[in-house]
Amino acid sequence: MTAKNPEPPIRDSEVYSVRAYRAIRRSVSDSAFRFSEGRNCYRTCPVITDLTRRLFDRLLNTGRLTEYGSVRDQPEHRLVARLLSTYLEWPSLTEDHLLFVAGAQEGISLVYSWAGRAGLANVLPLPAYYSFEQSALRWGVEIAAHVSVSGDAHGSFEHSVLDVRIIPNAITGTVFPPSPLPRPAAFTLVDAVYQTGEHDDPGTLRSALLSALATSAPERTALVMTASKDLALPRLRAAVLATQNDSLLQFARGDRLERVAVINPLQMQIMAYYLALLIVRERRVTGCRRIPDVAAGFRAAGLDWLSDDEVEQVLSHWASMAAHTSANLERLVASDAGLAVRIRPMAGYSVLADFDPPFDDADAYLRWCHHAGVHHGLRLNPSLVLAGSPSDWEALYPGRSLLRINVSNDVEPFDSALGRLAAACRGREDL
Repeated sequence: MTAKNPEPPIRDSEVYSVRAYRAIRRSVSDSAFRFSEGRNCYRTCPVITDLTRRLFDRLLNTGRLTEYGSVRDQPEHRLVARLLSTYLEWPSLTEDHLLFVAGAQEGISLVYSWAGRAGLANVLPLPAYYSFEQSALRWGVEIAAHVSVSGDAHGSFEHSVLDVRIIPNAITGTVFPPSPLPRPAAFTLVDAVYQTGEHDDPGTLRSALLSALATSAPERTALVMTASKDLALPRLRAAVLATQNDSLLQFARGDRLERVAVINPLQMQIMAYYLALLIVRERRVTGCRRIPDVAAGFRAAGLDWLSDDEVEQVLSHWASMAAHTSANLERLVASDAGLAVRIRPMAGYSVLADFDPPFDDADAYLRWCHHAGVHHGLRLNPSLVLAGSPSDWEALYPGRSLLRINVSNDVEPFDSALGRLAAACRGREDL
């Protein structure tokens, strides 16, 4: 008789938030309005659209998309490193400390995989994207504690800690206080989600990012930064992982060699333009008269910088985007959709609003979200699908039922969705 292969031990392969998400999406039409979707729905700037097309055509015409890699990649790699070093005021950062990744999610997974081998436990903001906890589960990183928007903690700090700082929190649109750790974190992961779109004070997100990076030494810090949200190009997956930790760099490069081998040079190029635009914007909002000559760096890398008019169009587009999301936020506040905005976002496309009154418990809340999807055509993301468990949410946000709303949608569908949400709320006691 042939022996059977041993069965792997049975364990949950998905965290609670992912299972809850799947439950509330059952039988919900794909055409349902994505009122909680985690992306910037504001239109892409035409300058960025045209730039992306030009860059892609040039890569095709010069044969770089037919190659696995060449020395032509290196000047662009160096350019991104210099621009990132300038923007972050990180003078020791070089191209040797960068790894281009397919979106922030890949960078997060790499850090968690390395952290699992290092025996670190995780302190995570709540809310957070599912990918943090899903990566932690996959790579054996214990979630030791969660931290709320006000800095309260639920969990234990007995272990060597991987502390996660999200600038800004992509769901609340706020910057959380530092985690209340009894001793410095063994390692800090900073996730820079976006750097524009402040509702009141342009430049505050960069200041918050610099503060987060200053909490630990460069060799105990990793930054994941993406252009997806600010440029509204999420499927391009332009992102970078930066760290001066030799162990993490060696691990990440080994993963790249085995699993990916090469990256699309368009990702590097888009990150270069994004960072240069951020530098110009930062100098502008701080009133600095001396704007660095970014054009020279692009010429040295064999790239053409944008015209003055194109730069102005991008900066104006970002200002219009912030005004649009701010106006939609006020529409939400003034609506009769049954929501109160008690966590006021400082920036971005997302708000985490309170149901007033809250639901009786987690099961009732999830049942209603499913009902709103099936019968009112709304794909909603309650707090329970944004990391943590019902007990974590009750400990940090007691007696509250929170819902993510995307405030970057166009006005007409946004107002229509608010009306449908109000209708769904009127029948919630009948479920």
